[in-house]
Amino acid sequence: MTHDELLNAIFEGKRPALYAQMADWIKASRRYKAFAETYQGKIRKKLRNAADAEYLLDVACELEAAYRLLQDPHSDVTYEKYNADKRRGPDFTVTYRTSTVFNLEVTRLRPALPAELAPRLGEILFEKLGQMPPGMINVLLISGTGDEVAIGEAVRSLKLLADQKQEHIFTRRGFKDAKDFLNQLARLSAVLLREGEQSALWLNPVAKHPLPKPVATLLRRS
Repeated sequence: MTHDELLNAIFEGKRPALYAQMADWIKASRRYKAFAETYQGKIRKKLRNAADAEYLLDVACELEAAYRLLQDPHSDVTYEKYNADKRRGPDFTVTYRTSTVFNLEVTRLRPALPAELAPRLGEILFEKLGQMPPGMINVLLISGTGDEVAIGEAVRSLKLLADQKQEHIFTRRGFKDAKDFLNQLARLSAVLLREGEQSALWLNPVAKHPLPKPVATLLRRS
């Protein structure tokens, strides 16, 4: 399949804002072109469902994450592996150097004032922890901020509420109770924060499966 044929299949003849960037990625990387060919149906469906510019930016963040990961020749990327089993799971499952497997969930932070940043990050954690499978290395990529301090503050605040047994805060967000939240928090190995070309990596001190150093290096580099 040529570059143009692939782009036409994905975008169905349309040229939204993402088209030019996707074209650059496909032409720049044979590995990314193969990824786009494999998952063209999935990508096409996401683009069809992009009801507004904000959603399209969300899709762009996911596709850029895959592009960046695939720049490393030792990384193989599977898109929405858990959906095949009709399970809620992370966006990507990455096999690094054939022996290390980790999940990566991608989300985008809408613009926020500095005072709102930690609470907004807390809400993202509430939303995304349920997608982290047990028994795995799980990473959350948040695009839109590089503030490593703010994610630490958000986690500490939520842990304090859990320690204080503020059960209603957790039950109304889908957790069984505060203990369930803490158990799911332990599934999160790290949070990668990215704003522009700047990034920071927050390592979860209570993770059951800490982030291996080679994966940390890969994420910082990518």
